[in-house]
Order: sequence, then structure tokens, then C-alpha cells
Amino acid sequence: MVEAVLDGDPLPSGRLEPDEVEALRAAIELRAARPGADLPDEDFVTNLRRRIAAAQSEEAGPSPSRIGRRALLTGAAAAAAAGVVGAVGERALSSTPRPVPAATGEIVPDSGDWGTGGGGE
Repeated sequence: MVEAVLDGDPLPSGRLEPDEVEALRAAIELRAARPGADLPDEDFVTNLRRRIAAAQSEEAGPSPSRIGRRALLTGAAAAAAAGVVGAVGERALSSTPRPVPAATGEIVPDSGDWGTGGGGE
């Protein structure tokens, strides 16, 4: 088992005796102390890059060259219709005159001059 750990091979299955457990721990610590032991395996990195590239291409969806002419024309017609509806709605909302609030109560002059505002001289 110690040789399997040091060589990077899978461990054989089976029950371990207490002295084998201690030897296995020592082998694991020796393997972990090697230079570059903290770096991932090159096959793992290559496989991971392939999986990431495949996932990104799935998320990106179809490329612009895969969009059909019918879908393009439908999208353009929908955009034009949305623009017309927006323009008509904006015009209808902005051309409605706002109601002028009605005056309440009676306006009565109070010993002042209506013409000059000069205090009655």
C-alpha cells in the first residue's frame, strides 16, 4: 500500500492493521511533501478545460449564422410593431390636456390698490 501511495496508484481494498495505518499516513505525508505535489494532474487540467469550453459553448446558444431568415424577419417585425405602439402610446398620453384645478372660494379685495400694488396712495 505504501508503494501504491508513493507511485500515485489507487489503494487496494481491504482492512488495515494499526501499524499499516501509520505506515500509510507516513507515505501520504512523504508524497505530499514532494515538489509540485500541490499542482493538479495534467490530464485533470486538460479534461477540465474541455468541459468548461463545452459548457460555455452551450450557454452561448446558436451563433448568428445559425439564425434563420424567418426568425430574423419575425424579430424585426416585432421590433417595428413595438416601436409603433410605443410612439402611439406616447402621443396619446402627452396630448391629453391636463385639467385646470377649479378655484374655490370668493376673491375679495382687502383695502388695497388693484392696479399698482403701491399700498393705496
